[in-house]
Amino acid sequence: MLRAMSPPPRPRALVDDAIVDARAALSPLVEPVLAPGAAIDRRMLLETGAEILITRSVTRVDEELIAGTALRFVATATAGVDHVDREALRARGVGFASAPGCNAPAVVHWVLTALASACARGEPPWRLAARGSRRGFAIVGYGNVGRRLARRLRPLGVPVVVSDPPLARAVARGETTLEPRDRCEFLPLDELLTRAAVVSLHVPLTRPGADRDPTLHLLSRARWPAAAVINTSRGAVVANEALREAAPGHAILDVWEGEPALPWALLQPGGPVRYASHHVAGYSRASKQNATRMIHHALARFLGRRPCLPAERRRRVERLEVELAGCDGPMDALARCLQASCALLEDDRRTRALLERPPSERARAFESLRRAYPLRGEPSQYAIDRALVRALTPWLDRPIFDGGAALSHALEIVGFTSSPPTRAP
Repeated sequence: MLRAMSPPPRPRALVDDAIVDARAALSPLVEPVLAPGAAIDRRMLLETGAEILITRSVTRVDEELIAGTALRFVATATAGVDHVDREALRARGVGFASAPGCNAPAVVHWVLTALASACARGEPPWRLAARGSRRGFAIVGYGNVGRRLARRLRPLGVPVVVSDPPLARAVARGETTLEPRDRCEFLPLDELLTRAAVVSLHVPLTRPGADRDPTLHLLSRARWPAAAVINTSRGAVVANEALREAAPGHAILDVWEGEPALPWALLQPGGPVRYASHHVAGYSRASKQNATRMIHHALARFLGRRPCLPAERRRRVERLEVELAGCDGPMDALARCLQASCALLEDDRRTRALLERPPSERARAFESLRRAYPLRGEPSQYAIDRALVRALTPWLDRPIFDGGAALSHALEIVGFTSSPPTRAP
């Protein structure tokens, strides 16, 4: 008599409990033990006997954490990996995976919202010109986020300049190629900074001695542009000491050197930061689900199993609700549409409200804001219906930049759909 084969035993995994859908996505492969990422330490790994660790950037994964544990595999549900000592993992034969590009569309959405919001106010230095300008939008780091951002900006009529030394060398040597829509002239950083009205940073955090092109304090007092700066990459790419001397309103920051202990004085009114946020630029539900999905596949490969995620449900499309009272032109209209889908202004308010707390409580409150953040949708999940089109009529045919795309086209470029709102069953 044939007996049904038992499924292979599931290894125990210690999992950051803030990872979206973690239990449902990982239970077919492992026995998950969920815990707050900030509480994960060596003692917890030893007590659980975990062979797998799945975490986020709040957990520092290094020799001190993994020594003497049963770990065989570590994964981080993040695109950035500077919180992981991969050399320590390799030395102990521990496998590793991350989720590169998982949050790229969400970060682009956030950057576009911040840019349009700043430009709508028309204050220096946020007076980005369109075609024909010698001072364009500079992208430093032309990876998953940088390329997607350029694909949105160029059709809007914004001149884009790029710096990415490692990628430039790889392209020159024929080791990689760019899609036709992504081809560009690579500039040295110092030259790029002289040609930029706005500089947006999309690089990993790397350190001198460990990388040919270190990005630690890439922008510093010795190298600070006259341009405005947007940083959604890693906080320490921009030196706090340089920010303290920056002109008022010249920076938009989602990440901070030293977080969760921010340089709190920078958040004071009249300071250098135009918009502040709490490291949530990539926090859309789709991006978090993408990360979990990528980790599931990586874990399945490591265990020699087939991926077994449930089928994805169709994402619902909702009507975009926009407040247009007092709207001042097509750029303001675009900014308000983006703000309706991305809570940038609320992010800024909540981040600055941390100043109302005693200094000893602020770092913990910063982390609490991240953990409790209501995951947002992305533009493709919001419909521009007939009623909103009628409300936008005074500005639809007007260019958002002088010489750039009209508002009607810009709404499509940034990703909104014109389909009628529908709901998944």
